[in-house]
Amino acid sequence: MLKPLSPSVAERSYNAIVQKLGLTHVSTQERINSLIAMSPEELVEKTPMDMPLLPYIDGDILSEAATFTQLSTDTLQSLNNSWCEELLIGSCAHDGNVFFFMGLPNDGSASAIHSSFSRNLPTSVTQAVLSAYGVTPSTPDDEAMSSIVNLATDIAYRLPAKYYARAFKGKVSSYFFTEPNPWQGRFEGKSTHMLDAAFLFQNFEENLPVEAKKTARRLAEDFITFVHGQAGSAWAEGRTKVYGPEIEEGNKLENVDLDCLSAAWDMFVSGK
Repeated sequence: MLKPLSPSVAERSYNAIVQKLGLTHVSTQERINSLIAMSPEELVEKTPMDMPLLPYIDGDILSEAATFTQLSTDTLQSLNNSWCEELLIGSCAHDGNVFFFMGLPNDGSASAIHSSFSRNLPTSVTQAVLSAYGVTPSTPDDEAMSSIVNLATDIAYRLPAKYYARAFKGKVSSYFFTEPNPWQGRFEGKSTHMLDAAFLFQNFEENLPVEAKKTARRLAEDFITFVHGQAGSAWAEGRTKVYGPEIEEGNKLENVDLDCLSAAWDMFVSGK
């Protein structure tokens, strides 16, 4: 979902933040000292919310931006590094809801995604993708947003998790979180973004139904087992664990160039 920044974009963010902090005309060492001495609260308060703050391709720690093609053809060079021996990876059944809170247009969302995809994808691909998710330019807003969240879940979370799990060269423990969100609100009943984390730490156990509590305990036990290097006792080889009710996943993007669609999705999210 969050692709690395280019060095030029990272440099612009850095310069803008340095200016906001009043550190433009001081030495590098003075900047470092000021940042170390600054409270986290002050740093957050003075950092512009619209600044891209992501890892960037520096040629050292991060040498390339991963693509679906690289993951499926075993050409992602960083996967040849041997420092990481085991991977725990998974997704929630409605992870894409996070985009709703990141500013997707709620009014006229169906028309907006049609227009954006039409500008950034071949017509046949736009029609195939949006038809698969039941979105037409006249689809009502609530219905369209639900479908767009499903598309976001697939292209930004579920499929990347699956592709990474298949491509990783060490031992993989994968999961799919399907327990419904018990709290009232727009996404009640959906397995929303970060709900797996809430279940993992069990901070809200008193608010969970009985079955959900069982899921939370099982998830926490399995994750702790992984952390202690004993995933083999919890994950069968090649098996994806499901935390919550079994649901049919399906693949509506089977014949679509995922890298092209991912780029088009990024353009839509950015309002283009």
